[in-house]
Amino acid sequence: MKKWLALLTALILTLAALPVLADGGHSDDVGEVISMRAALRTAPKTSAERLTYINNGESFYILDENEDWYFAEFHNAEGEIFTGWILQCYVVKNPRHIVARNGGNLYASPSLTDKRVGTFGRYEKFTVIEETSKYYLVSCRNAAAFISRSGDYWFDEDLEFINNRLYVATVTEKTGLYLTPSTKTKLATIKKGTQFDVLGFDGNYTIVKYENAYAYIPSEDILQDTYD
Repeated sequence: MKKWLALLTALILTLAALPVLADGGHSDDVGEVISMRAALRTAPKTSAERLTYINNGESFYILDENEDWYFAEFHNAEGEIFTGWILQCYVVKNPRHIVARNGGNLYASPSLTDKRVGTFGRYEKFTVIEETSKYYLVSCRNAAAFISRSGDYWFDEDLEFINNRLYVATVTEKTGLYLTPSTKTKLATIKKGTQFDVLGFDGNYTIVKYENAYAYIPSEDILQDTYD
């Protein structure tokens, strides 16, 4: 009897140590992995058993914190759910994202005169790690680099609507895809029969989802699919 009481007491204490949300839902805090991958472990120590890996760019719910660790709930692509501990140094909490309207340079430090470590293209998406008055430190291709804040970017709030399509439409003849609702900045030539998610309208142009953001097609060249 005493043995069972001891086991029951230990179980209660263990459950009491885990985070519980009052509404039974998820935490409002999320984390995103900015390293190539990070291990989710059974306890907040590097010697603990590894449950799974969370890859660069994947997100999870943050349920609690313990010094250098987050207690996380991770849903993988196969629908499996894991709860465990992940090191904070591999993670950005409640990340902010930006998408480049135009290409630019990547730097090893916050200085335009320092070594350039690469370039980025239009519509490339970044997770912001830190911000200074003139630069963003961003997660880029499993590493980190600085980009100038003077560049032209879309932010999360600018792109909230891109997953809320009105309908699917098909291009009826070869046409142009543009950065703005004008023919000033052409992004690509689009073949007849190409399909897009339609997000809205701006004058004589249809706003369509394109890569990590959106673009514009002349409305006369795109038609709603009757089966959507």
